Amino acid sequence: MVSIVEAKKDDMEQGIAENLLGCEAVADVEKIDCALGIVTNYKEWMFLRNYSDKICIDNEQAISGNKKDDIKSVAGKICAFLSGIYQ
Repeated sequence: MVSIVEAKKDDMEQGIAENLLGCEAVADVEKIDCALGIVTNYKEWMFLRNYSDKICIDNEQAISGNKKDDIKSVAGKICAFLSGIYQ
């Protein structure tokens, strides 16, 4: 399960807080030890792993200005993250 949040008004901290609440809800309902989260304002992407005893956040600046390259880069990072490769 993945919680995805758009950071409104580029407020990444608020987006992270909202996302972590979503991750907690998913973990409780699904009875899982780790919920995944993604927070973005398109320029910045944060990948969260919310474990029962810790939170891991990976921050990525993914935007170069070339839309095709940016989409490919972000899609690759999301795929790796969801596959468990992204550490």
